[in-house]
Amino acid sequence: LEDRRLPFVQGTGVFRGGLLAENEMQQGLTRLMSRLLVKDTLRQSAESLANRIESAGGGIGSSIGNNSFGVTVNGLRPDLEMVVDFLGETLLEPAFLEEVVANEKEFQLAQVKAERDRPFSVAMKALRKSVYGEHPYGLEVSGTEGSLSRMGRENIVSQHEKLVRGGNGVV
Repeated sequence: LEDRRLPFVQGTGVFRGGLLAENEMQQGLTRLMSRLLVKDTLRQSAESLANRIESAGGGIGSSIGNNSFGVTVNGLRPDLEMVVDFLGETLLEPAFLEEVVANEKEFQLAQVKAERDRPFSVAMKALRKSVYGEHPYGLEVSGTEGSLSRMGRENIVSQHEKLVRGGNGVV
Protein backbone atom coordinates (compact mmCIF):
# COMPACT_ATOMS: atom_id res chain seq x y z
CA LEU A 1 0.00 0.00 0.00
CA GLU A 2 1.30 3.38 -0.91
CA ASP A 3 1.42 6.18 1.67
CA ARG A 4 2.90 9.31 0.11
CA ARG A 5 3.38 10.90 3.56
CA LEU A 6 6.27 8.51 4.20
CA PRO A 7 9.46 8.92 2.16
CA PHE A 8 10.39 5.23 2.39
CA VAL A 9 10.32 2.35 -0.09
CA GLN A 10 10.81 -1.34 0.49
CA GLY A 11 11.53 -4.22 -1.84
CA THR A 12 10.95 -7.78 -0.66
CA GLY A 13 11.38 -11.17 -2.27
CA VAL A 14 9.78 -14.11 -0.46
CA PHE A 15 10.04 -17.73 -1.60
CA ARG A 16 8.60 -21.05 -0.52
CA GLY A 17 11.21 -22.93 1.43
CA GLY A 18 12.14 -23.15 5.09
CA LEU A 19 11.62 -26.46 6.83
CA LEU A 20 9.25 -27.69 4.13
CA ALA A 21 12.18 -27.73 1.68
CA GLU A 22 14.46 -29.71 4.01
CA ASN A 23 14.92 -33.21 5.35
CA GLU A 24 16.78 -34.53 8.39
CA MET A 25 20.16 -34.36 6.62
CA GLN A 26 19.51 -30.80 5.37
CA GLN A 27 17.95 -29.14 8.40
CA GLY A 28 19.33 -25.63 8.82
CA LEU A 29 20.28 -25.31 5.14
CA THR A 30 17.65 -22.73 4.20
CA ARG A 31 18.51 -20.57 7.22
CA LEU A 32 22.19 -20.67 6.29
CA MET A 33 21.41 -19.87 2.65
CA SER A 34 19.11 -16.97 3.54
CA ARG A 35 21.76 -15.42 5.80
CA LEU A 36 24.29 -15.69 2.98
CA LEU A 37 21.99 -13.99 0.45
CA VAL A 38 22.66 -10.61 2.09
CA LYS A 39 26.42 -11.10 2.08
CA ASP A 40 28.73 -10.94 -0.93
CA THR A 41 27.30 -10.91 -4.44
CA LEU A 42 29.05 -11.52 -7.74
CA ARG A 43 29.30 -7.74 -8.16
CA GLN A 44 30.24 -6.47 -4.71
CA SER A 45 31.37 -7.43 -1.23
CA ALA A 46 29.03 -7.60 1.74
CA GLU A 47 30.77 -4.56 3.20
CA SER A 48 30.31 -2.54 0.01
CA LEU A 49 26.66 -3.57 -0.27
CA ALA A 50 25.93 -2.66 3.37
CA ASN A 51 27.84 0.64 3.15
CA ARG A 52 26.03 1.73 -0.01
CA ILE A 53 22.61 0.90 1.40
CA GLU A 54 23.26 2.38 4.84
CA SER A 55 24.84 5.56 3.44
CA ALA A 56 21.59 6.12 1.55
CA GLY A 57 19.57 5.71 4.78
CA GLY A 58 18.38 2.19 4.00
CA GLY A 59 18.86 -1.33 5.24
CA ILE A 60 18.95 -4.94 4.12
CA GLY A 61 18.05 -8.18 5.85
CA SER A 62 16.96 -11.75 5.39
CA SER A 63 14.24 -13.79 7.05
CA ILE A 64 13.42 -17.47 7.49
CA GLY A 65 10.31 -19.30 8.61
CA ASN A 66 8.82 -22.77 8.59
CA ASN A 67 7.40 -22.30 5.08
CA SER A 68 9.40 -19.49 3.51
CA PHE A 69 12.49 -17.31 3.42
CA GLY A 70 13.20 -13.93 1.95
CA VAL A 71 15.25 -10.79 1.54
CA THR A 72 14.12 -7.22 2.22
CA VAL A 73 15.85 -4.03 1.09
CA ASN A 74 14.54 -0.64 2.15
CA GLY A 75 15.53 2.94 1.53
CA LEU A 76 14.31 6.43 0.80
CA ARG A 77 11.93 7.08 -2.11
CA PRO A 78 14.57 8.82 -4.29
CA ASP A 79 16.65 5.61 -4.03
CA LEU A 80 13.93 3.28 -5.33
CA GLU A 81 16.06 2.17 -8.28
CA MET A 82 18.92 1.26 -5.93
CA VAL A 83 16.55 -0.70 -3.68
CA VAL A 84 15.21 -2.70 -6.62
CA ASP A 85 18.70 -3.28 -8.04
CA PHE A 86 20.10 -4.50 -4.72
CA LEU A 87 17.12 -6.78 -4.14
CA GLY A 88 17.65 -8.39 -7.54
CA GLU A 89 21.41 -8.61 -7.03
CA THR A 90 21.15 -10.35 -3.65
CA LEU A 91 18.53 -12.82 -4.84
CA LEU A 92 19.94 -13.62 -8.27
CA GLU A 93 23.71 -13.12 -7.94
CA PRO A 94 24.87 -14.34 -4.52
CA ALA A 95 28.57 -15.27 -4.44
CA PHE A 96 28.43 -17.85 -1.61
CA LEU A 97 32.16 -17.40 -1.02
CA GLU A 98 33.82 -20.37 0.72
CA GLU A 99 35.25 -18.24 3.56
CA VAL A 100 31.94 -16.49 4.19
CA VAL A 101 30.07 -19.82 4.07
CA ALA A 102 32.49 -21.23 6.68
CA ASN A 103 32.05 -18.17 8.94
CA GLU A 104 28.26 -18.21 8.74
CA LYS A 105 28.20 -21.95 9.33
CA GLU A 106 30.34 -21.53 12.48
CA PHE A 107 28.01 -18.76 13.67
CA GLN A 108 24.96 -20.97 13.14
CA LEU A 109 26.67 -23.90 14.89
CA ALA A 110 27.38 -21.64 17.87
CA GLN A 111 23.69 -20.70 17.98
CA VAL A 112 22.67 -24.37 17.91
CA LYS A 113 25.03 -25.14 20.79
CA ALA A 114 23.85 -22.12 22.79
CA GLU A 115 20.21 -23.23 22.45
CA ARG A 116 21.03 -26.35 24.49
CA ASP A 117 21.61 -24.07 27.49
CA ARG A 118 18.22 -22.36 27.21
CA PRO A 119 15.43 -24.32 28.91
CA PHE A 120 12.73 -22.70 26.78
CA SER A 121 14.54 -23.65 23.54
CA VAL A 122 15.01 -27.23 24.72
CA ALA A 123 11.31 -27.47 25.65
CA MET A 124 10.14 -25.99 22.33
CA LYS A 125 12.30 -28.42 20.34
CA ALA A 126 10.90 -31.35 22.30
CA LEU A 127 7.34 -30.06 21.79
CA ARG A 128 7.84 -29.61 18.04
CA LYS A 129 9.24 -33.13 17.72
CA SER A 130 6.37 -34.53 19.78
CA VAL A 131 3.66 -32.69 17.86
CA TYR A 132 5.06 -32.98 14.31
CA GLY A 133 7.06 -36.20 14.51
CA GLU A 134 8.61 -37.02 11.13
CA HIS A 135 6.94 -34.08 9.33
CA PRO A 136 9.42 -31.35 8.29
CA TYR A 137 7.96 -29.07 11.00
CA GLY A 138 9.58 -31.45 13.49
CA LEU A 139 13.02 -30.47 12.16
CA GLU A 140 15.27 -27.76 13.57
CA VAL A 141 15.16 -24.44 11.66
CA SER A 142 18.76 -23.73 12.69
CA GLY A 143 19.85 -27.31 12.02
CA THR A 144 21.85 -29.66 14.20
CA GLU A 145 25.57 -30.04 14.74
CA GLY A 146 25.44 -33.12 12.53
CA SER A 147 23.48 -31.60 9.66
CA LEU A 148 25.48 -28.36 9.63
CA SER A 149 28.83 -30.14 9.77
CA ARG A 150 27.96 -31.97 6.52
CA MET A 151 26.96 -28.81 4.63
CA GLY A 152 29.19 -27.10 2.15
CA ARG A 153 28.98 -24.44 -0.51
CA GLU A 154 27.66 -26.93 -3.08
CA ASN A 155 24.62 -27.68 -0.87
CA ILE A 156 23.87 -23.98 -0.53
CA VAL A 157 24.20 -23.33 -4.27
CA SER A 158 21.92 -26.29 -5.01
CA GLN A 159 19.28 -25.10 -2.52
CA HIS A 160 19.44 -21.60 -3.98
CA GLU A 161 18.96 -22.90 -7.54
CA LYS A 162 16.05 -25.04 -6.40
CA LEU A 163 14.20 -22.36 -4.41
CA VAL A 164 15.02 -18.92 -5.84
CA ARG A 165 13.20 -19.17 -9.14
CA GLY A 166 10.08 -17.94 -10.85
CA GLY A 167 6.91 -19.68 -9.75
CA ASN A 168 8.26 -20.30 -6.24
CA GLY A 169 8.02 -16.80 -4.81
CA VAL A 170 6.84 -13.24 -5.04
CA VAL A 171 8.80 -10.00 -5.30
